Amino acid sequence: MKKHKDSVNFIDFKEDKQLCASCSDDSMIVIYNYGSYRQEGILKVPPNPAYKEPPELKIVKFLSPHDCLVTADIDGFIHFFAVTPSPRKNEHLCKVSNTNISQVGTQVNYPIRAIDFDA
Repeated sequence: MKKHKDSVNFIDFKEDKQLCASCSDDSMIVIYNYGSYRQEGILKVPPNPAYKEPPELKIVKFLSPHDCLVTADIDGFIHFFAVTPSPRKNEHLCKVSNTNISQVGTQVNYPIRAIDFDA
């Protein structure tokens, strides 16, 4: 947890690869191999020009059995990253917005505070 500069919001484990991922209000994901005691990477979501500050990450989940990790932020985006042993490890794959039409008819990104995955 020493790598984070702000509050850690969630930790998830990928037991078959002995990986642990943590996300934080500092907009970073730290991936740690708890079998070899090595840091596998520090992931950052790409900056969004529409917002001044980097987004607070509220949840992180490994999409087992896939070599993929997903995180959600307070600005209403879901981000997908490749993880070990993928040849694209630590690469940001894509982002999807949680956009909807508000009651007054404007397009709004709603914050995402929780996600789950069932293969």
